[in-house]
Amino acid sequence: MKTYLQIFWNSIRGFQSYQLLFRNPLKVTLIYWFLFCVVLSTVIVSIRYARFSRELPVYAQEASKNLPEFSFKDGQMITPLPTPMISNTNACPIILDPDDKIAKPPDQFTNSVFQIGKSKIKIWMKPGTPPWILSIKDFPNGRVDGDYILELGKQGGYVMAPFLLVVMILLFYVIGLLQALFFATLVSFLEKTIQPSFTFEEMLNISTCALTPGAVIVTVYWAWGIMVIPYDLIYFFSYIVFHVMASGACRRSMLPPEQDEY
Repeated sequence: MKTYLQIFWNSIRGFQSYQLLFRNPLKVTLIYWFLFCVVLSTVIVSIRYARFSRELPVYAQEASKNLPEFSFKDGQMITPLPTPMISNTNACPIILDPDDKIAKPPDQFTNSVFQIGKSKIKIWMKPGTPPWILSIKDFPNGRVDGDYILELGKQGGYVMAPFLLVVMILLFYVIGLLQALFFATLVSFLEKTIQPSFTFEEMLNISTCALTPGAVIVTVYWAWGIMVIPYDLIYFFSYIVFHVMASGACRRSMLPPEQDEY
């Protein structure tokens, strides 16, 4: 683990420090990038989960305003109200329609609409599009109010957080490697006439480690809510700068002491 911490530190502390990285075994660099993606994804998911937990009670309270009286029991919707009942809550319109009398949302609703039937829920995200259909049997029994929405949101967070973590780890790892492979291939092709030149493995080490600074900078900016310029521009600018400058620093280390690169 100490080796990978050293790779992380050398990846962000300056261009000259890449002289300690570009000759590492490629396997070590790939393992480092995977571990970095695990840590980065864990930080992002943790922050998002903390924000979700903080905002969920506010959303549940807002969504429960003007909510019609109904409950879920044994996979069915139960309500004492006359149906079909249309309630325009602060969050989104809700239609109680156990007899499926309403074929599509009323025209006055242009945002998402929940139509709750006897045993299924139809969710229209936009008018004119096919609805998502959920089975009520997948929902716990109970009266649907603010507390129910809050508890349902908590359970959803417990399920989605690990799933999102795995997806983000794989996504960051694969996209990062594809980017590193692209730049390593491109630079290796362009520098054929330059001496001394890198092997493809050495260039891929530089290309992979150079992913780190931009990822760290963008994550810190995102965590603090700083949005001066688009994050993708910050990331790619940082990547290009580190890639070019680190490559130059590593190339100079390959020259004989008395020889100048130019």
